[in-house]
Formats: sequence, structure tokens, C-alpha cells
Amino acid sequence: MSRILDSVRNPLVRAVARVPLPIRAKQLLGSVAVAALLGLVAVLGLVALGQSNSRGTELRRLQQQGGYEQLLQTDATQLRQLIDLRLGRLYRLNDLPLPSETPSPPSYKRGFLSALDQQIGNEFTRLCLDAGAGDCLAESLAPPHLPLTLEAVAPSLSRKLKAVDSTAPGSAPIDPVCKRPC
Repeated sequence: MSRILDSVRNPLVRAVARVPLPIRAKQLLGSVAVAALLGLVAVLGLVALGQSNSRGTELRRLQQQGGYEQLLQTDATQLRQLIDLRLGRLYRLNDLPLPSETPSPPSYKRGFLSALDQQIGNEFTRLCLDAGAGDCLAESLAPPHLPLTLEAVAPSLSRKLKAVDSTAPGSAPIDPVCKRPC
């Protein structure tokens, strides 16, 4: 019996009891209040779900950008290693076959360096294609095959690549940062 009296002692219950409305109207107002609270919870849940979806979309975009940057970094590293090899920075290219194995060591060296130059050209083209600049060594430019471009990811690297591509054959490329021949 004390529970029944406890509800009467509750100030909210006493305030609702004093309202001069019939009991059905009070029940209707109570139901409307509960429905409004449920609607508020639903709206807050949808807002939280929308924020979660936008974070998921941003995460996917960042993962794509990270993969693209890794691809460009790999291309640039491979090109740098080939250029270092061509310039003799990695090891000497004087390790020629014995004279008995080849009739002309200088022609062997020319052939090896020619193949190495071709590989450098291939890697440079791959870097240009992956960067979205098209085939830098060809006359016509192909459309980029990736949604991101080097210009969007690393504008300074894109300017350097365009500066190297725009040099005349036989001349030294000019570094756009320090404005001197490389």
C-alpha cells in the first residue's frame, strides 16, 4: 500500500491530477508526449547514422588516396633506382663479360645502356600515366586512368614533373623550386 501512496506524493503526479481536464484528455497528452520523445530519439539516431556514413565515405576516400600515393611513390622510386644505375651510382657498369664471351665489349656496353635507357623511358611513362599526365614521352596525351591526379595529391611534385617533361631534348631540365639546371 505504500507504493500507491508514494505515487500520490510525487509532485509530477499531483500536478497532472490538478489539471482541469478529463482523464481521457490527460491520457491523450501523455501518449503524445511519449510519441514526441520517440520521434526525438529517432531523429537523433538518424543524425548519428548519417555522421557515421560520412566518416565511412571519408575513410574510403583516404584509403584510395593513400593507395594512389603509394603507387606514385613506388613509380618514382623505381625510376630513381634506374637513373642511379644508369649514372653508375649503385655499382659500376664496367663488369663486362670476358673478351672470349663477346666479340666487342664496347658494343655490349652500348647495348646494355640502350636497354637501360629504354627501361628508364618505360618507367618515366608509367609514372606519367599513373600521375594522370598521360604519356609524357608521346606526342598526344592519354586521359588519366585513375580518379585522383598527381596535381590533386602533390602539386609541387606535379610541377617538377611537368618542368622535366617540358625541357628541350639535349638540354638540362630546370628545377622549378631552385630555378637552376638539375
